[in-house]
Amino acid sequence: MENQASAALIAPPGTGPSAGSLAEKVSSLSSLQRERLKLNWEAVVQRIRTAESAARRKEGSCRLLAVVKNQPDEVVEALLELGQHDVAENRVQPLLQRPEALRTRARFHLVGPLQSNKVKKAAPWIHSFHGLDSLRLANLLDAEMAVKGRVLEVFLQINISGEQNKHGCPLGLASTLAVGVQRHAHLKVIGLMGMAAISEDPGDSRPAFQRLAELASEMQRQNVLPEDARELSMGMSNDLEPAVEEGATVVRVGSALFAGLKTASVHDPEDSAEGPDS
Repeated sequence: MENQASAALIAPPGTGPSAGSLAEKVSSLSSLQRERLKLNWEAVVQRIRTAESAARRKEGSCRLLAVVKNQPDEVVEALLELGQHDVAENRVQPLLQRPEALRTRARFHLVGPLQSNKVKKAAPWIHSFHGLDSLRLANLLDAEMAVKGRVLEVFLQINISGEQNKHGCPLGLASTLAVGVQRHAHLKVIGLMGMAAISEDPGDSRPAFQRLAELASEMQRQNVLPEDARELSMGMSNDLEPAVEEGATVVRVGSALFAGLKTASVHDPEDSAEGPDS
């Protein structure tokens, strides 16, 4: 599925379950659950492709990021077998609780807020961070990545809904944030991330997605964003179509992938990137 993905993150030394033991875990999923997951995944991929076609975009120009919060390890492993290697957690602790072999095989992205006291723990494992919204956090991440000898790909999270309870840099400060983050040698800004207000009507999300795409274009015209920072992480299960039509290159999908599986450890139907990092 992911033809444009970069090389998988090399894991730090340590011990953990083998790939063989993970394969045994996958077998604990019933055949019906495995087939349902496959059908769900194919349906989401087809929704993305249909939206690309409707927008006259190149097939494969938008990628699926599977948000696996609250899902057991065997579901993540089953996704890998389907070819879905890019997965995401919205909190650091559940990521760290995954078997090391699984964290090594998959490309784990972080799509939720990152607390300062979790930066060091998260640094070895996250392939990219979709929630950078302050220079203070940028300073901490850059220092930790310097220790690891890595450059971390980051999305600048912008509050495009205007909701005070949403994380993200205010629209008016986006340029200041972008300039400041680019001064860090171990952070690479690859694009912007935003969330629309939750609504039952997917069309209600379109203005927010348009706002993010327009902001990205304006920041590039002003040389605030690098020329190659063209990623737009926006859209979830309910509103991925308008997101793709408005230029999303990454959609973050959880609930549509796992509908009917009954595998979640905690009932949490909305695959939001919001939530405490604890």
